[in-house]
Amino acid sequence: MDASFRQSGLTMVEILVALALGLFLTGGILSVYLGSKQTYRVVEALARSQENGRYAVELLGRTVRMAGYVGCARLDDSPNNIVKPEEDGDLSNGNFVDVDVDEVVAALRISGTDALVVRGGGGPMARLDAEKTWDANAKIDRNADDWSAGDVLIISDCLSVDIFRATNVSKDPNGKGITIAHAKNANTDNKLSKVYAKGADVMSYRETTFFVASSQADECVEPCRGLWRRLGNEDPQEILQGVENMQILYGIDTSGSRALDRYMTADEVDDADDWEHVVAVRIDLLLVSPEDNLVDSPRSIVFNGEELEPDDRRMRRVLTTTVAIRNRLP
Repeated sequence: MDASFRQSGLTMVEILVALALGLFLTGGILSVYLGSKQTYRVVEALARSQENGRYAVELLGRTVRMAGYVGCARLDDSPNNIVKPEEDGDLSNGNFVDVDVDEVVAALRISGTDALVVRGGGGPMARLDAEKTWDANAKIDRNADDWSAGDVLIISDCLSVDIFRATNVSKDPNGKGITIAHAKNANTDNKLSKVYAKGADVMSYRETTFFVASSQADECVEPCRGLWRRLGNEDPQEILQGVENMQILYGIDTSGSRALDRYMTADEVDDADDWEHVVAVRIDLLLVSPEDNLVDSPRSIVFNGEELEPDDRRMRRVLTTTVAIRNRLP
């Protein structure tokens, strides 16, 4: 072949065809990549939502279930409480659960969401190392919950319950066990209701508050909320991100049979002054993904009997759990 007829370059048509094919292939690859990435985001959001939901249900359920716990005794009547002020150790039968939050929680809680206060004994337990007379110091086998002066404690056997504030916690001079004093300066009296035999349970009095407040998570797109918890007088802590709302109904025993007869809102229970007949708590949680643009368009969702119309494209799901209060069951 004559060299003058050899191809020495590409024609414009060939270049345009090659560019078109390259763009088509590149577009296909980008489409697959973006589709895979979006699928990954959706699957990750679903998995995270399920994990958060399981944790929330477990934590709330375990806490509510043990409301009013004082060991093997049953609180059909109010225990002997010598704590000053008495509200710090209130375990009267009508005060296992309620919505009486303090000013700290009230300032943080998102308006329109419910809060829940649960009271009872909890944490690691110790036992009396020797018989405790009504006005003597308590000698226990170990400092099970790292107790110190000022802590409110519960002493219980299977018949009686006393609640007192520790005024001093020290190691026994003989090096055996721990001694806890409950002097009158922090209690209404230094006398308990009875003599407790060796082996009686000693535990912490705990007041736990759950509520929904603005989240502190850096990666969350505003508006962002989370489930918070306050233990006693400690600073509230966010324990779970992505909880947009919490609504609670209270199962009431209206017949005296210790069985659930009807559900009421907190306001209805307050109006009836019927907290002592709450035998179960129904908790509805609205979980939301921290990230936006996960679904094609805003999706409505039914929560607490109402249809919500979000204006974002986040993923939402509803979790409902009903928890019986063991100390109110037959």
